[in-house]
Amino acid sequence: MLSAKALGAELMIVRLHGRFFREALLSSVRSGPFSSREVAGHRAFIGTLGDDPENLVAVLDGAPFVHIVAVSGTSRAEHLERVLGSVRSAAKTEPRLRLRVVTPTGRIRFGELLSRACPDTDRELATALNGLGKEDWLPERHSVKCSALK
Repeated sequence: MLSAKALGAELMIVRLHGRFFREALLSSVRSGPFSSREVAGHRAFIGTLGDDPENLVAVLDGAPFVHIVAVSGTSRAEHLERVLGSVRSAAKTEPRLRLRVVTPTGRIRFGELLSRACPDTDRELATALNGLGKEDWLPERHSVKCSALK
């Protein structure tokens, strides 16, 4: 599960495995108004879970897995579109982007920690994942997320 808060929105991405979860989620989204389209080779159902209009949800059906992208906040539709627009099919030969958690041992600025511990991370992605700017001070033992190719 990945959870983030930034720019007046909350985002959660969950990957579930199994027929029960897949069918329950698809049924819930289809119980209300929804749209359907293809995203990175998978059918995506976009709507709400049940009667909760505060959260916009996309369920990407990639049996036997199902990925759920839930966004809340005033600009939830815009944020969901940005997330769905970034989804790509991963070729097995391409390096995969992985999230890594880094914890500094002392007080340090966010940008400096990224330079030292995560030199290859995309700065814009790290800023969005952590809600921090490069000049922000991190308290000791405050973990941050960065990306790494693996």
